[in-house]
Amino acid sequence: MNGYPDLQAIIKALADQSRLEILTTLMDGKFHTVSELAKKAKIKSHTATYHLKIMCELNWVSSYKQGRNVYYRLCSEEIANLLEHLMNISPIKKSQII
Repeated sequence: MNGYPDLQAIIKALADQSRLEILTTLMDGKFHTVSELAKKAKIKSHTATYHLKIMCELNWVSSYKQGRNVYYRLCSEEIANLLEHLMNISPIKKSQII
């Protein structure tokens, strides 16, 4: 292996709330369409596509096209395990009263 692992790229990818919502949805191991993931993350489809492209470049998410839809899922259980471990050590967010 040449060079060093780019931990900053991982941290930057995980720092976005929309990406975390998408990744959390994908932890079920199933394929999901862009519109399903966008709805779960409460973002527009084109924004979800942008985030999914970043996660595909990191090899976290894979996709396949069937007809007019593109389906996405996590590339490996390692990503789901990483997210689970991070959730276990993360502080609990306090809910905001509006």
